[in-house]
Amino acid sequence: MTLLRYFSLRHWRRHPVRALMGVVTVMLGVALYVAVEVTYASSFAAFEESVDALAGRATIQVSRGRGMGVEHEALKTIEALGYDAAPVFHATTTLSGVEEGPVMIVGVDPLREMKLRDFSVGGRATVDVGTLLFDFDAILITRRLAERHGWSEGSTFTANTPTGLKTFRVAGLLDEAGPAKIFGGNIAVMLMPSAQHHFGRRKLYDRIDVAAPPEALAKLREALPDHEVTAISRRNSVLDEVLTRVRSLVAIGMIALMVGLFMIYNSMSISVVERAREIGTIRSLGATPRAVMGMFLVEALAVGALGSAAGVAGGAALAQALVEFTAQRVNALVFVVVVERIVLDPATVVVGVSMGVLTSLAAALYPAWQATRLSPIEAMQPSRTATRLGVHYRGSFLLGLVLASGSAVVALMPPMRVPMALLVAGPALSLLALGLILPQVTLWLSAALRGPLRRIFRLHGALAANSLLQTPQRTALTVVALAGALGMMVATATAVRGFQKSTAVFLDGVLPFDMFVAATDMSMTLYSTATYPGEVSERILAVDGVEMGYPVRSVMQPYGDVDLLIIALDVERFAAMHEAKGTPNRAIDTAALRAGEVVVSENLSILHGVGAGDTLRLGAHEFRVAGIVRDYSWPQGSVLMEIGVYRKLWQDDSVSYTDIRVAPGYTVQQVKANVAGAVEGQFKVFAYSSDDLRAMSEDALRQSFQFANILVVIAGVIGFLGIVNTLMISVMRRTREIGLLRAVGMTRGQVAASILLEGVLMALVGGILGAGGGVIAAWFPMAALSIKTTGFEIPRVIPWMTLVLAVAAAAAIGLAAAAAPARRAAGIRVLDAIAYE
Repeated sequence: MTLLRYFSLRHWRRHPVRALMGVVTVMLGVALYVAVEVTYASSFAAFEESVDALAGRATIQVSRGRGMGVEHEALKTIEALGYDAAPVFHATTTLSGVEEGPVMIVGVDPLREMKLRDFSVGGRATVDVGTLLFDFDAILITRRLAERHGWSEGSTFTANTPTGLKTFRVAGLLDEAGPAKIFGGNIAVMLMPSAQHHFGRRKLYDRIDVAAPPEALAKLREALPDHEVTAISRRNSVLDEVLTRVRSLVAIGMIALMVGLFMIYNSMSISVVERAREIGTIRSLGATPRAVMGMFLVEALAVGALGSAAGVAGGAALAQALVEFTAQRVNALVFVVVVERIVLDPATVVVGVSMGVLTSLAAALYPAWQATRLSPIEAMQPSRTATRLGVHYRGSFLLGLVLASGSAVVALMPPMRVPMALLVAGPALSLLALGLILPQVTLWLSAALRGPLRRIFRLHGALAANSLLQTPQRTALTVVALAGALGMMVATATAVRGFQKSTAVFLDGVLPFDMFVAATDMSMTLYSTATYPGEVSERILAVDGVEMGYPVRSVMQPYGDVDLLIIALDVERFAAMHEAKGTPNRAIDTAALRAGEVVVSENLSILHGVGAGDTLRLGAHEFRVAGIVRDYSWPQGSVLMEIGVYRKLWQDDSVSYTDIRVAPGYTVQQVKANVAGAVEGQFKVFAYSSDDLRAMSEDALRQSFQFANILVVIAGVIGFLGIVNTLMISVMRRTREIGLLRAVGMTRGQVAASILLEGVLMALVGGILGAGGGVIAAWFPMAALSIKTTGFEIPRVIPWMTLVLAVAAAAAIGLAAAAAPARRAAGIRVLDAIAYE
């Protein structure tokens, strides 16, 4: 303890900034890991709570696919088998005239509902039973929703419905129990006939919940062969898919920890040199090599522990933003989750702290071992210590080549065969390989550049080259740290640019129409179950200004543990519209589709191993796959079929949207107005142009990478700190050299210029490596991760403007990071510097 007090604490008091940098890098790495894991746990906990609350005592659900509807006869069949069952109707709406998020409308059959779920109306208010039973506009809302807007029993509010804006009357307030406690209180309950009447699903339910033992599954499937009969799942494929993408952000946290490892290694290595005389003194007084090594490891443990503790706290705070981002991404697709509390699992804390502490200990292990190699006599000669502790870089160079080769092999393997953990860890392992390779490369490069730098920058260039040559490992690890940060920026930009290019090509191929009329507000959710009747679509197609068009039914269909998107349309009109526009019709065999075959998306084929000529089973129906097309409609796969086939098999003639080609002489705005007039007062519809759809697609793409960009900025801060740390150490180590140069006539400005040049050179090399590495990372590990999670391939593009910006940003970072070390070097007093050892 005495040694720690006088040996360790005194040293770190003299160099607090260096210690703080190590703590900060560990903190950021741990914070990113904790934030991602807390987001994962919080989102799933919120979803599971909503599933449990909505399911109540039900254990089995019967459906025909999300949005297709289940008929009342199925309910009778279930009850005839002796099981308690309740029909379920859900719709999502928005309120007019008030600031409020989406509200879930729940339709209930009270007599059946009480057997499965608890919608409690407490003693603080009563239900106006007469209003509820005989007024089709009566509704129950939660106390939380009522208190936010000052509503009470008898109040009215206006909401959007498929038939337009409707005014509802509050017939009672629900206590926060059962389903009423989820979605932040944004739940409203209506009697089943009222909900079906207002929200466009007359005589059909969304599904039927059944309270029955597991063995009832077989009986129900036999009794309802045309239905999906499954145990109620506490998972959601959309949530799974988004959270898988969020979890891939752990890769950025791993890179941050790798950068922290490099920085702590640099700090500990120079610390050994700085304290060589002290090491010799305590060794002479009887300290064992093990005690010396233990002191350095305890210092590293303290850095790791402090950084980890701050990282856990920071990660929990960062998770607040990431949870909100995740919920927005999920609910933009399908409204399924509202996260009201953060779940910080003890296991996450343990793993996060362990990662930070072990990273710090691993970084200090080799420098600490080096300290034990110093004999008391050698340690008393600091001028020889650096040479005595020199590292042979060819061994690390060969090890780095082996690791890089392994990373290359993994990158070239079929992504579906590579474990997810290895794909996430790949970038960090590649960065480690670069860190092992670069010291030897730095020696070669510095020696080769010494002449050109001397000729171009004269004395400043020679000094900068000599400094880089003297400490190749520290220089290399700093360069790698910055390259990693800039590489992530370039990789993200490459992926975005690639998807923008492929999405533009895709939309040109699938958007032969000028506008479409949807049953839902696309700004609220992209994949709503809202529909309108087929006759409304016919009325829309008959308005003035419509040259041609066709109805489309877009609906989710369970397929194993995921949902596939069925897109049913009139394939002949679709092909005719493509022909009229002069675009290819994606090589769709219209005759095959009219005969009952289907076309599947490329990502469905990759994710689920379905190829042309195979049989695809959707619910109770089997289809031959006529072909495969590139389609970005749904991240888990889409199926294109003839709408007549769909209507015959699923007995569903509702329409999700209607595609329209505008006739010559009319504008999209004119046709929008005509459509609104044709359905006014009967149905609420939303008209969008094809340009609107392109804008929404690009916005969704940008949002997908929005949080990753924030994390890249954090990683860039780490790279900045790395350069500051390295240059500060460089100035300290060269204090005597700087003093001698000042004594023979070198000016303060020349000293500062040499330090600035050294910083800019390191940063530029990091920028060039980051630019090239980022493109490679997007082409291989990021592309593989995209295929693994969504089946979508990232087209290989080069974002030239981003590459230029990355290199320019590197130069700016190097210049800014070198400013403080340059001032310190220029301010060194000559006599003090000459006496320094």
